[in-house]
Amino acid sequence: AKKALDKEWNKLLDRGCFKLESMKPKAKVIQEALDQAKKAHIMDLMELSHIKNAEQPKEMQSWKGRMVCCGHKIKDQEGFYAAFNQMGTSATSMSATKILDAIARLPECSGQDADAIGAYTQMPLSDTARLLGVNVIPETWVIIPKHRRPKHRGDVVDPCVRLERNLYGHPLAGLLWD
Repeated sequence: AKKALDKEWNKLLDRGCFKLESMKPKAKVIQEALDQAKKAHIMDLMELSHIKNAEQPKEMQSWKGRMVCCGHKIKDQEGFYAAFNQMGTSATSMSATKILDAIARLPECSGQDADAIGAYTQMPLSDTARLLGVNVIPETWVIIPKHRRPKHRGDVVDPCVRLERNLYGHPLAGLLWD
């Protein structure tokens, strides 16, 4: 499980989901937002791991790691829970999936539904303004898990990095990807 999580962490860094150079203490992120009278969202990152193909024989199984935003508890610069007007998966994506499932069950038919590789992380958050409108998604910061924090920056209290790309768990992740 650890290797799968390490691989996922490195993949997110390689894709530019966040840059460790942007690291700041959470208190500084909050103070800057308040001083500049701008909104900021702050949330935790959570690591998940599971056995992929657990129902298959052992030789078909592998560990899968995923780093996700704790989208259920995003707070703004004032400590209030963030509110979103839009949510998750679009209706067209849901409808397409249901139609595919129905066709796949017909005689002599089969079907499969899958995301693109790294689907959610393909969307830079800087592109959201052209899709959803200006300032719909404020500057978003994620708190790095303790064991992922760079040792040379161990003095930073509650280190946050700016989220640069869409990430699983964000309340608008499905909508942005779609």
